[in-house]
Amino acid sequence: MADYRVELNDAVLAKIKQAHINAAIKTANSIMLDVDEEQTVPFLYGTLDQSKFIDDSDILHEGIRILYNTPYAAKQYFVPMNHNFTQHAHATDHWLDPYLPGGTKASFAKDKYVQHFKKEF
Repeated sequence: MADYRVELNDAVLAKIKQAHINAAIKTANSIMLDVDEEQTVPFLYGTLDQSKFIDDSDILHEGIRILYNTPYAAKQYFVPMNHNFTQHAHATDHWLDPYLPGGTKASFAKDKYVQHFKKEF
């Protein structure tokens, strides 16, 4: 039986880690752009839609979160209601759920991540 020795290249590992971080952030941006194009965020005056941002403050442990920073964002997201369709024709609750694993657009998120990772690495 042969003995094997494995050496990890710290520089390459650091490059992979940074490529992962950059690809994850770019994927979140791609999702936000797609949500904008789909016009699924409830829109009356635009405050909710304009309050979105990416929280990558603890990316390595918690991942990335797309957040909406208004007092009523959670209600609009979690409580089914009649939304105003004047500005966003497809306004709905749970507008990010399709991008989650098992959602109808889960492959969109995965494909975008792979695309961005390949470019970064």
